Amino acid sequence: MNVAHRMRFVTTALALATGASFLAGGFVSAQGAPPVAVARLVAEPARVTMRAGETLPFKVTAYDARGNVIVDAVVRVGGPRAAVAFTGGEVRAFRAGSYTATATAGGANGQPITLDIPVLISWPALAKIEIVPDSGTLFTDIALGHRARGMHADGSER
Repeated sequence: MNVAHRMRFVTTALALATGASFLAGGFVSAQGAPPVAVARLVAEPARVTMRAGETLPFKVTAYDARGNVIVDAVVRVGGPRAAVAFTGGEVRAFRAGSYTATATAGGANGQPITLDIPVLISWPALAKIEIVPDSGTLFTDIALGHRARGMHADGSER
């Protein structure tokens, strides 16, 4: 059985189906120009500072080796799933903490280009603070404990 022949057939069929051709070890677009390698990534904003529950605009721009913007570059941005999400040109915060998000794109010779983005998320301001006493009865020379309970505007407790 000639496996190499079938692999070449599958690769060629896949390339033709996607509108690209396989030449000289790399994919070439249907227009005949190889995809441009990313040399540098720039995040806007460079540092993300927000409160849990907020959504802010966020953008990562890819540049080639000459400093030109690559309009159709594929850039993936991700961070800790339970804390932050990057989708549709926005970043949404879920949980307070200090994190690092990473943007990744394909560079020259298949080497990935990465950019670390510091993310600082704080809890929203408290809307109400209650002092809750421990259960029990007060007598002379007896002290009861208590605790503070903070509530956010959305009703969640902190």
